[in-house]
Amino acid sequence: MDLLSETSSDERSRYRAARAIAALGAPFPSFLEAQKAFASPGATLAAGVTRAAAHAGIVAIESNGGRARLVLSRIPLGSPAGSVPLAGMLREAEKVPRFSLVTPWVGGAILGAGAVALFLLVMWYRHGGATDPTAQGRGEPTPVEERALTTREIARRTLVSAASLTCPRAGGAGFFVTPDLLLTNDHVLCPEGDALTVRLRDGRALPGLVVQSDDWKDLALVRVPGAAATPLPMGDATEVEAGDRVLAIGSPRGLEFSLAEGIVSHVARNVLGIAYVQFDGNINPGNSGGPLLDARGRAIGVVSMMAFGSRGLALALPINYAYEGEEPLVRPPASRSGTERWQSLLARVKHADGEEVRAAATASSRPGLSSAAVTPDGNMIAVLLSRGWRANGLTFHFSLRRDGVELCTAKGVVEGWESRGAARVDPSTDNRYFRWLERNGIVRDLWVGIASLRFEGCPAAAAMAGAELALLDGDPQADRAIVRPIEYRYVP
Repeated sequence: MDLLSETSSDERSRYRAARAIAALGAPFPSFLEAQKAFASPGATLAAGVTRAAAHAGIVAIESNGGRARLVLSRIPLGSPAGSVPLAGMLREAEKVPRFSLVTPWVGGAILGAGAVALFLLVMWYRHGGATDPTAQGRGEPTPVEERALTTREIARRTLVSAASLTCPRAGGAGFFVTPDLLLTNDHVLCPEGDALTVRLRDGRALPGLVVQSDDWKDLALVRVPGAAATPLPMGDATEVEAGDRVLAIGSPRGLEFSLAEGIVSHVARNVLGIAYVQFDGNINPGNSGGPLLDARGRAIGVVSMMAFGSRGLALALPINYAYEGEEPLVRPPASRSGTERWQSLLARVKHADGEEVRAAATASSRPGLSSAAVTPDGNMIAVLLSRGWRANGLTFHFSLRRDGVELCTAKGVVEGWESRGAARVDPSTDNRYFRWLERNGIVRDLWVGIASLRFEGCPAAAAMAGAELALLDGDPQADRAIVRPIEYRYVP
């Protein structure tokens, strides 16, 4: 199909529409060419565009005061009524699954069988009659300008590519890397059996289907059928430096599509063998999975973590991790030139991680907290680990906190310890630190014990779920855990 222009008496709207369509890059025209086309009704803006590009163009035009619709360029709309058999038109469409955009200006009426055929053909396509490999696969990165953008320009261009992800009990964020695929954190995904809902900027709520995930790198790819979203342009995390301005989009505290500005404070922070971009910004729970954007509006990272007890200290997983592997989650941009820089960064992080592994293997660490849970009747248990010795008879002290505010304190004693040396760490119950110990072969002398905690003045069990349990005087690398609810299940 062809993308045709519609004139407008509003010169400002023509200017915005021309600028928006030009920002998409090929196959769309330049800004000046688009301005001329919008001044001439029926002028061609683009021809033979794919379905994904068509949707991107529609969004760009309509979000700037214009309107658009789809027609097939191969259908002879000027032919006499009934001169094109419907079956023949459908056969042609099967051969050519490429579409163009047409703005709603129509120079003449489409009559008879031609109009019926066109309507049926468009409906057939929308309901799955044709496929588009670009929409189904990884897609091409969206072109991006070479200049730095203002915060307002970045917001205008990128918020339409963001999404809010919700589960029955939690939520996070994500961003589209193709019209129907979005990238997010693995830990944002719903527990097995719960439905994932993806909310778009235009108000639609669509189901999300997990395509691929990596629980260690904490990345996941989610398909959102029918989203037809504008993908974010992809960037390179190795191009940013300390002091650079960055922006994050997310749903902090459930406040969807919030934009936060920050400053890069470290470009390769090692956390358990993985490199992170450390930045200072207003980040809260619910930002996880959202994009970290550079000054040109490119996604350079996935916001993943915030430091406990800090104000605005956050970490984003570099987008470069999504480019790796035989089947990368995201196709890297064609202009990417930082492969050597990325390998050098990984080598530095690997060296730093090796130093930490050697220190952990030789140190006589204090007991750590692996996980915590509360039962419906208000009893809380804590799973503790000790390396090299069994802390029999010792009383452990805990603090229950929410948003950094202490709710109450607790005590607990582990009556018996079992060897963890031959046991496999369960990702669903153990924190990343102990999984890191296992990955590096430092679990041979681990002991695990379970303590029932006695609280003093704590709230009801329902209020404890989701709070943070801290082990006082414990191993500083593993002294926090989020309290999870335990539900009793009776089997008949």
